[in-house]
Amino acid sequence: MARSTHEAAAPAISSEATEASPIKASTSPAGKKLPAWLDHFNARDLKVLFRCSVAAWVASLLIFISPTLQTIGTASFFATLVLFMVPPNGIVFIFLLGTLTLVVGMGIGWAWGVIVMKAALAARPAAATQGQLQALGQQAASLAKSSGQPVTVVQSQLIYEGAMLDARVSAVYFCLICFLVYVLSRIRAKNPKFALTQIFGIIIMDIFITIGPLLPTFNGTLPKILIEPAAIGIGIGLVCNILFFPTSTSYVVLEGMEAVVRLLQGPLDATVSSLINAEHLDMKQLQALKMKVLALWQRNEPALAFLQLDFSVSRWNAEDVRSLKEPIRRAALSSLSLLDFHIARLGGEAKLERLRGMMADSDLDSEITPAEKMSDKSEGKARPWEAGRRQLLESLSLVRAFTSPEHEALRQDMLEALRKPCNEILPACQEAIASVANTIHAVNASRWFGKASESKMADLLQRCETHLSTLQTLRASFAVETTERVIQSTAGIFDESGKLKSTDEATMHKVRGIAGGMVFEEQILVIVDAWCKVLDQVVALMKARTRVRLWLPRGLRYAVNWVFRKSAVAPVIAAQSTDVDPDVIEEQSKAAQESLNMSRGFKVRRRSGFGRIVLGTYHWLINADGMYALRMVVVTIALAIPAVIPSSAGLYYREKGLWALIMGQTTLVIYMSDFTLSIASRFIGTIVGGVAGLVGWYIGSGNGPGNSYGLAAVMAVVIVLLMWGRIFASPALLSATIMGGATCILIIGYSFDDT
Repeated sequence: MARSTHEAAAPAISSEATEASPIKASTSPAGKKLPAWLDHFNARDLKVLFRCSVAAWVASLLIFISPTLQTIGTASFFATLVLFMVPPNGIVFIFLLGTLTLVVGMGIGWAWGVIVMKAALAARPAAATQGQLQALGQQAASLAKSSGQPVTVVQSQLIYEGAMLDARVSAVYFCLICFLVYVLSRIRAKNPKFALTQIFGIIIMDIFITIGPLLPTFNGTLPKILIEPAAIGIGIGLVCNILFFPTSTSYVVLEGMEAVVRLLQGPLDATVSSLINAEHLDMKQLQALKMKVLALWQRNEPALAFLQLDFSVSRWNAEDVRSLKEPIRRAALSSLSLLDFHIARLGGEAKLERLRGMMADSDLDSEITPAEKMSDKSEGKARPWEAGRRQLLESLSLVRAFTSPEHEALRQDMLEALRKPCNEILPACQEAIASVANTIHAVNASRWFGKASESKMADLLQRCETHLSTLQTLRASFAVETTERVIQSTAGIFDESGKLKSTDEATMHKVRGIAGGMVFEEQILVIVDAWCKVLDQVVALMKARTRVRLWLPRGLRYAVNWVFRKSAVAPVIAAQSTDVDPDVIEEQSKAAQESLNMSRGFKVRRRSGFGRIVLGTYHWLINADGMYALRMVVVTIALAIPAVIPSSAGLYYREKGLWALIMGQTTLVIYMSDFTLSIASRFIGTIVGGVAGLVGWYIGSGNGPGNSYGLAAVMAVVIVLLMWGRIFASPALLSATIMGGATCILIIGYSFDDT
């Protein structure tokens, strides 16, 4: 029955001709798509790449300029590393919001580290401290005489070798630092928006837990070695985001809306090609078009959530842009519905062709005698389609009905009934969609520079009004004319009172044909109505907003809601995880089981208050968030202990064991499948980044101690390549691209700083 309806509607979308572009498949070599990695060679993506690369390159110059290197310290490369983690590749405000969480994390880590240092130094009695200092001074003086170095230098070396270590001080450091590591890890697991806060907060505390126990006195500015370059990197990124091709939230949203609107011409193009031009459609291209529309809309969603915080210079403000969301969404739904109609029809035709092939085989099979069939079975020969053959052959009567002369005549009659009304309304709708896209593009281009002339904007407004009036007129005539034509094409089955003359199979088949034609007519009417609403809203905005002005944000309360609400939309262009929280599933299952038990009359014995507290605490500690935080504490202790053991403290400090600790902490994730991917990504990123760093170093410096001019020139090329992967690679490779950039910067930065 369902297939009959589609077949009856199929005359409206006949598929009897050759393939044509853009919806049809292309058979020429020129029609082949470019590789995915070449899709980013467009103006917009190259602007983003230029902005991010310039920011990272300028930050890397801090390594090679002696005055800045002496001022900032050996960790000057950290500015470039921060820009690989948070590149300025998007909207200015979203970049600020992301870096704000980073700064908050560093502030929390710094404040807590200072408190822990005060508490740890208080755990050691003053007399014990003085005794250790006196012994340190005597040992330094003795070594200075034998080596000829200054006493202060030798004393500093002994301190970082672990001469002032004390078990009580180290215990306080580990207990208090691990406490905040646990808290930040649970917060990050509960709300992924705090990932940067956790990462950078823990990095700052790692300095205190690995270097703090070595120091004999209080030093509250200890983490400046990382905080200063990180702040400089954020500042460079912000400046580049503002100076080089700045984008506001409204610009990004309108750009996405324009792209969606232009793609929504595809379903109408397919309808015109198949109905009016009688061309064949390619199902794969229709499915690809559908997925592209959905992907573009989903990619635009995060920016829509931040329109209330938008600073922009434009004709339309955030509320104006947001007012277009619902009309365009409805237009997209109606267009995708028409696209699904084509996909379902083509899929049905493909199945029908397979059944026709079976029907021909069945005709051959019917000529085989029973004796021959028994002979084949005895010899072990199997006929094709043995499994389910009887059920499939039962559909052959339907195939024969569709290939009958009456059915073909019905297809042609229905095709003629629908073709003439669509000859006018479909092209008019296509032109209206093009006008909407052109108007959005012109408004989006009218900002700081390149403002469209008033005559051009007036012409666009007039075109939109004309298309709106035309669609409304054609819509009324299309509804009346199409209905009359569809009914007239099968008028012979009705009597003078409008009732069916008979209910035989042929008559019901024609009734199903009428239903299919009506379905197609309704699809077109829904699309026209949707685009009329879009045009109406665009016309209203064009009339109300006649000049470009500065628009300030509204609704700053959304920023607070975004921070503290897990359900708020996140401002990242990376594939968000579709995994369902297992804790939520478990809670829903328990609630459903309790409801089922109550409905069956089972009594649930409630635990005592103390028992519920104990059980709740236990589950809170062992759930996914708790186990992740606990693993983070274990890794922190395991990788930081060598820093406070006298025999290994010096080696740990000299060989930058801090980065091993940071690597171990950042590798941990909540779920095991993500952990496996994390390990593989970091391994690949380390290899690629290491090779890039070594190649860059030897190209820029040769065998020497480092040439600042050569390295600066080489870094301009290396950073572009690494930043390309960081920005445009798949979200699944995010950690690999960040690790590659970090490894390269670490190799070149430490190599130059140490020499």
